[in-house]
Amino acid sequence: MLNSNNPRLDFVVYKTINPPDESHGGHVHAYTFSDGDSWVQDEVLDPNANAVSGSVTAISKEANSMLVAWISMDEALEVARYENGNWVKTQVLAPGNMTKNTKIDALSCSPTMMNLFFVGTDLLVYQSYWKQGMPNDKWVTTLLSKFPAALGGISATSMNRDHMEVFWTSPAGALYHAYWTLAQGHWISETVPGSVGLNRCQGGSHITTVARKGKSSIEGWCRSVEGKLAHFYYYAN
Repeated sequence: MLNSNNPRLDFVVYKTINPPDESHGGHVHAYTFSDGDSWVQDEVLDPNANAVSGSVTAISKEANSMLVAWISMDEALEVARYENGNWVKTQVLAPGNMTKNTKIDALSCSPTMMNLFFVGTDLLVYQSYWKQGMPNDKWVTTLLSKFPAALGGISATSMNRDHMEVFWTSPAGALYHAYWTLAQGHWISETVPGSVGLNRCQGGSHITTVARKGKSSIEGWCRSVEGKLAHFYYYAN
């Protein structure tokens, strides 16, 4: 689900054509205005998306723009972007370059940039990003960190337009993060302090994070090795 910063709420679902066969399906786009009393299913974004179940994510960088990303069954990274009233599909990474067991998280810290984060086939964290003015409107994929990553949960958030931060776990449950600021111009990876012992996350567990609006703070949650909800946070001095 995404909010494109106007009085409209949009969501995208992956719908199978011949249930229970999940290998054939497409993305369906729906939207509502104002209070949500009337949802409109207006179009099928891609009737042959053939997406991996649970891999769909979406982001909005400004009022008239939306992006939907997913992993295909042949392990490609694909996106559909809504600009100027039209949806345009792009293959960011060719088949065989993704794994079906990873998740994608999307982030747009400014109207001129969109980022996708995921665990690669080599169990390292990567980003694919789009910046306004790129030649041929292309996406660029780079290694984000050399810290090991478990397939599964990954979460990205931003405290402001000059900051991005990504969280993931190692196979052993260590909680890692990488952060980028406009001033430093590159990604720095670290272990999240205190994420040891019984407080550590289960490797590959779902992670969710939020940057509180108006405050220089990040809070996050994961499933601990004891099966409890582990909380981690950052507050600027």
